[in-house]
Amino acid sequence: MNRSFAQRFLDDRAIGERIRLDGHWLEIVGVVGDVKTFGLAEDIRPMAYLPVGTPVRAVALDVMQVVLRTTLPPSSLASGLRAAVDRIDPSVPLMRIRTMDEIISASLVRMAFTMTLLIIAAVVALMLGLVGLYGVISYIVSQRTPEIGVRLALGAQPGDVRLMVLRQGLGVALVGVVVGLGVAAVATRVMGSLLFEVSTHDPVTFGAAALTLTAVSGIATYLPARRAAAIDPLDAIPAET
Repeated sequence: MNRSFAQRFLDDRAIGERIRLDGHWLEIVGVVGDVKTFGLAEDIRPMAYLPVGTPVRAVALDVMQVVLRTTLPPSSLASGLRAAVDRIDPSVPLMRIRTMDEIISASLVRMAFTMTLLIIAAVVALMLGLVGLYGVISYIVSQRTPEIGVRLALGAQPGDVRLMVLRQGLGVALVGVVVGLGVAAVATRVMGSLLFEVSTHDPVTFGAAALTLTAVSGIATYLPARRAAAIDPLDAIPAET
């Protein structure tokens, strides 16, 4: 049986004990580590492993799986495995040979497809946010062109104007990042089903996402800020006079 069975039902003292299945008493001769049979997202369950030919009718043992570890290319062993099985029992068919990488990939197909869609949606959302923030800041700069011209005419430095626009754009972006992190923290229960051995509250991931969004927002804001700092007061002030 596996480790979970021994710990849950036999207080981790399983070897030598007996269990009853389908009216037959079976002695436990070993304990193996827990494995996931039907995919990486599967929960570990108590399991008992019975020998081929067991009299227990409630358990179907018509299929056997053998795991072989090798340092050679797995594809080069297929013919040798078939010959080895034929020498033991020619009536036993070797149904399928797969590498562990193929098994893991097959179990992650649905998850990988879902994650691909989420990545595409995230990239599109990021680009829309970049374009949207750039457009809003550019519009604000165009509306404040006379004001910026007056500031420059009164002695404001281009760096001060640039910093003013950057501060305004990044202020909006930081509010969005904070709200987004709060929403993400609430939505971790939904995302938990799409993750494997990764915490839904991983601080590195949250921090990287916040830094990425802030950096992208800085890029979107810097271009209008640079254009605002380059405004000529002589061209800006008469625009409203």
